[in-house]
Amino acid sequence: MKWGDHRPYPRVEAKYMRYSDLVAGLGDNTFRSYGSDYFVWVVAVSGQYGISPLGRTTWGIAIVTDEWVPAWPPFFDALPDQAKN
Repeated sequence: MKWGDHRPYPRVEAKYMRYSDLVAGLGDNTFRSYGSDYFVWVVAVSGQYGISPLGRTTWGIAIVTDEWVPAWPPFFDALPDQAKN
């Protein structure tokens, strides 16, 4: 996987699992499984992929639900979009 003129990311992987399996694998009581035990995609990226105050982002993870949820970040529509200018 590659973004723009940057070097390719050293490693990108995704796993498909139930949310309860993710919670059990984390071993952290911060995450809890409430309600349905839905499926999620867990995507891990190694390398400098985003914005970091120190410029040293070395890895990141995204958890994407496989259920349709009618939600939208409340601040997103107010963000500027330089591509439209």
